[in-house]
Amino acid sequence: MFSTTCYKLDKNTIHIQAGFFFHQALPIPSIKKISETRNPISSPALSLDRLQIVYNRFDSVLISPADKMDFIAELLHRKPDIEVGLKAA
Repeated sequence: MFSTTCYKLDKNTIHIQAGFFFHQALPIPSIKKISETRNPISSPALSLDRLQIVYNRFDSVLISPADKMDFIAELLHRKPDIEVGLKAA
């Protein structure tokens, strides 16, 4: 399962794959907010150093990309009005 957890960006979608049974296509235009979290709830994330992506009106998903800052920068490049909440170092 660990080797099949990945996050891929195409022009307008984040594709989230975890194991053989979980696949989610998240439209980038629907993203409202990205914030850092250590929430341990079950999710398609391999680490507790996670990003919470809030999309649509009340939906969210937790992911753990290898390079969070590059991932956020790429999403902001595609949709600059995403609200970003980062914790202070």
